Amino acid sequence: MRQFLCAWDGGGTKTEVILEGTDREVRRFGPLNLNGNSREQVRDTVAHSLQFMKDQSGGLDHIAALVIGTAGTSNTDMTAFLTDLVREYGFSGPMTIVGDHETAMEGAIRGSGCVLVSGTGSVCNGRNLETGKTARSGGFGYLIDDEGSGYAIARDILRAVVRMEDGRGPHTCFRQMVFDELGLKSIQELITWLYAPGNGKQSIAHLGRLLPEGLRTGDACAHEIAENAAQELSEMCINTWKHLHLTRGETALVGSVVEGTSLIRTSLEAKLLAAFPDMQIHNALAGPAEGALIMARHLAEREGV
Repeated sequence: MRQFLCAWDGGGTKTEVILEGTDREVRRFGPLNLNGNSREQVRDTVAHSLQFMKDQSGGLDHIAALVIGTAGTSNTDMTAFLTDLVREYGFSGPMTIVGDHETAMEGAIRGSGCVLVSGTGSVCNGRNLETGKTARSGGFGYLIDDEGSGYAIARDILRAVVRMEDGRGPHTCFRQMVFDELGLKSIQELITWLYAPGNGKQSIAHLGRLLPEGLRTGDACAHEIAENAAQELSEMCINTWKHLHLTRGETALVGSVVEGTSLIRTSLEAKLLAAFPDMQIHNALAGPAEGALIMARHLAEREGV
């Protein structure tokens, strides 16, 4: 008899695996997103996750349903690759792979509304339970989108630094802060670091954490960057609510940017409430791994296992 449920919350650096039966076991493994990681790294994560499931459940045939939530599902090659890997390593039960914006929403809210995520990347995902309609805004990747995210903030910080350097922009404290953070001494060294093969999305996004200190100094560029992030995030959320034809409901704010930068949060909430006065704004009720587990429970019920 199948008696366990399993949920994966996969990202660019780590994957949280929850196995729920009589008790709950949680483990963390490596990255699951092919956008930025090698197939060998993802294969290793899948192998370790399936072995954990097998060991803890007494066999993969005891698992009623598996839901994998991960970033990068817009890449259909990645979804197919993950599906083939899971089957290759022996799991034959009910399984679905969904975007991490879907598991985030399932965990974050209980009624109609949306989850607005702003960490390294950004996305807004919502639902209207009365109509059954869902809608998404943003989340199309750091090369062309992810506005209001940690990466976008870091990009804007670096833009302010080079604009100060050649006189297009005002003086900003970020020049010295970036140099100190990276151990650099010149713009030439910064550009070399920026385009070095090993410094990708995560390395750049890490610089976004300099924003709160910039705000504390009263730096004009810092305030402009924070306000721009709040504006971009509000547009994503308002657009989602309009598509869903909502006038009341929940909005859960999730991620380091909206949870850790008070000026962005305050400005964002003011913009959202100006557009929808009956919006209930709160932090996530639960995380995406819990959301994936809720979805696994629903999947098992639909499959009758």
